[in-house]
Amino acid sequence: MKDFFQKILKIAVYCLLFIVNNKVNATHIVGGQLSYTCLGNNRFAITLVVRRDCINGDPEVYFDQPAEIGVFNGGPDYALAWRVGIDGKINIEFEKDDTIREKADFFCANPGQEVCVHQSVYRTVIYLPFNENGYIIAYQRCCRNMTISNIVSPLETGTTFAVRISKADLENCNSGPLFGPYPPIYTCVDRQFVFDHSAIDKDGDELVYSLCLPTIGRTKLDPKGIPTLPPYDSVILKPAYSINNLLNPNNTGIALKIDPKTGILTGVPNTIGQYLVGVCVTEYRNGVKMSTSTRDFEMNIVVCGIKPLSTFDVASDLCRGLDLTFKNNSKDATSYEWYFDFPNNLNLKSTLENPTFKFPSQGKYTVVLVAKNGSCVDTFRRFINISSGIKGDFKYTLSCLPDIKLNIQDMSTSGGTINSYLWNITGGAVNLTSTVKNPVFDIPNYGSYVVKLIVKDDNGCIDTLSRTLDLKGVEIDLIVNNYEICKGDSVHLVKNPDSRLIYTWSPTTGLNLKTPSDPIASPEVTTTYKVTVTDGNCSVE
Repeated sequence: MKDFFQKILKIAVYCLLFIVNNKVNATHIVGGQLSYTCLGNNRFAITLVVRRDCINGDPEVYFDQPAEIGVFNGGPDYALAWRVGIDGKINIEFEKDDTIREKADFFCANPGQEVCVHQSVYRTVIYLPFNENGYIIAYQRCCRNMTISNIVSPLETGTTFAVRISKADLENCNSGPLFGPYPPIYTCVDRQFVFDHSAIDKDGDELVYSLCLPTIGRTKLDPKGIPTLPPYDSVILKPAYSINNLLNPNNTGIALKIDPKTGILTGVPNTIGQYLVGVCVTEYRNGVKMSTSTRDFEMNIVVCGIKPLSTFDVASDLCRGLDLTFKNNSKDATSYEWYFDFPNNLNLKSTLENPTFKFPSQGKYTVVLVAKNGSCVDTFRRFINISSGIKGDFKYTLSCLPDIKLNIQDMSTSGGTINSYLWNITGGAVNLTSTVKNPVFDIPNYGSYVVKLIVKDDNGCIDTLSRTLDLKGVEIDLIVNNYEICKGDSVHLVKNPDSRLIYTWSPTTGLNLKTPSDPIASPEVTTTYKVTVTDGNCSVE
């Protein structure tokens, strides 16, 4: 299926290849940050934001409840700061979480392939006594999405969110800068990207922005727990990328940049994929560096445009032959490709908006409509049964008095197999039904009756037939049973001859059957003649 559409559409069907629906291999961390705010009296509010892929991640498995943060001596040994907790470990509880699923109307994703981000926020307040070396606070987790394009071994590359609370922070009750909203989940390929990634500093310090590399964390074999000792290594970029060009391989296109004063991110990504980006903000007070805060996130580069909606109806009766007309109900599409026997015969196709197509034979077909708007594509398929038609028909015979029986023989035809019959006989006080193929009905009297037949075949085709029958008995008036004539004379045997009836005489010796309805008998010897008369339905002897 995928290979086929890659061929027929002649575009790179991205289908958000960075999304993987395998919970065993697809991991979940897609960004986050750690920040701090001084509350006075050596008390600091710590806020941890963790963002995960909520399509492939399980919140019960992948979100820590609670999260474990480590508080470490700021150097030189970076040991756990035992005075602030048991071995420097602090459990930090959920405060709130939210699922962020941006509308995907503006880009070309197929249903079920949109990106979903689940963001959880943890908060706690800790006491940090004065320390000449300050503190490092960290949280670690595994793992990042394996489909990240610009780093080495993303499946084995976890994340560390860390902040340094410096000596100056402790002395001045300084709070770190706080970033605003995250960038949009989606970014358009080959289009200008602009995003205000500025932060706010409650102390009014000077802020300087830069792109930076996020740090690594835990592995799959050891996915969570108390963080390892600082310092923490940065992720390793693939050779085609650099800190000066995180989105476009081999330094092509317009690189992602951030204005150091305003925090405005700009760039023109030229390759579809998923990319890890880090933004650092450093605060200065009177020219003295106070702290640096880091945020990392994933940028999902997608094909943007108006995504068409593909759908159609069959305007013809599927039970009335092989020529079908299709009604295209697609929206926001500029061109179309129809495949009438997908995937068996891809040569049976059309590019008309509302095509009429003659199918080679009756049977089951899969019809696919590919609706396009530039490089944006949507597909719709419908399974149809095509029949050469169904037609109800029957013939009958009538058994005459004293027991009048209407014997019906089905003569219906169908391109499929007829699997349902419904007969109904009405007339006078008669109302009889049957569901067998060849029913026999007991009729109380001669007269006019309506026979209705509804037939249905395995293609779902239905036909209804209604026919009025004038049921009459056969009347014949013969000469008396014993009639004497002289040898050489002749006599007419039927008093009421009717040429519309069929007369069968026995024996035929001595009979002139030029007109069977009015035979002339001239027997040489005494002879007994018998006759069977029928109108094609009813017979008498």
